[in-house]
Amino acid sequence: MTNPPGLATALTPAGILSLALLGCAGTAAAQQAGLDVPPGLEVLSPGDAVRLTAATVRIDDGTFLGFGREVLRVRDEREEVEVPMREVRSVHVQGRATWEGLWKGAIIGTAMGAAIGVIVDGADCPAPSDCENQYWPRVPIDAGIGLGIGSAVGAGVGWLFPEWRLVFP
Repeated sequence: MTNPPGLATALTPAGILSLALLGCAGTAAAQQAGLDVPPGLEVLSPGDAVRLTAATVRIDDGTFLGFGREVLRVRDEREEVEVPMREVRSVHVQGRATWEGLWKGAIIGTAMGAAIGVIVDGADCPAPSDCENQYWPRVPIDAGIGLGIGSAVGAGVGWLFPEWRLVFP
């Protein structure tokens, strides 16, 4: 039986090797062309959304096109720009805040699930002293439900918002 596509496939030895090779594709292409790429910029791949600040130009919404001899090629809203690498001050790459949203949602969801569980389970009781031993064992279950819901909502919200990551210098 074969693994379904997804994380299980990515964690096989072949999947790990494929991911590693994909991560090296930009660096390998630059090295094959005989280009000296500064550390940090090897993560750039053609098509990446970038923000670039250089001595002579600032691009807030650009698309990385590739490396040339001693230049970075970027397209801004109007035209293709070749920026000399020696002038580059900073480069940011756009990504998504999915993982950050996931862990923040997990923390908030767990706390909310436990709190709501105590309130709801306690509300079913005619007198709190009568049911104390009945609803406390259900709090971890409520916290687990909150963890799942909070993680999913947090990851979804995080994915909606772009995040700019500094890759150079």
